[in-house]
Amino acid sequence: MDRDIKRLNKGTRFHNPAPEMEPSMQIMSAPAVVGISFGVAIAAIFAKKNREKSKGQKAWLFLRGFLAALAALLLLNFGIFYYQNR
Repeated sequence: MDRDIKRLNKGTRFHNPAPEMEPSMQIMSAPAVVGISFGVAIAAIFAKKNREKSKGQKAWLFLRGFLAALAALLLLNFGIFYYQNR
């Protein structure tokens, strides 16, 4: 196995199977985007400065945090998609 790696890396520092292609970014799946958004919203609720708020205020904070993170991640995903398909 070490011989194969040495053979692949001969003359280069890293093996690049397609040197003519740019490195590509992968877009996130929909469940990943929603899961990260839920995590951000939950972290916002349990932040130190939000512990004293009422349940209604925490629910509103959860919704705002979730929607803000969702919008940011979807924007990032569409940006990656547009960059890859231009």
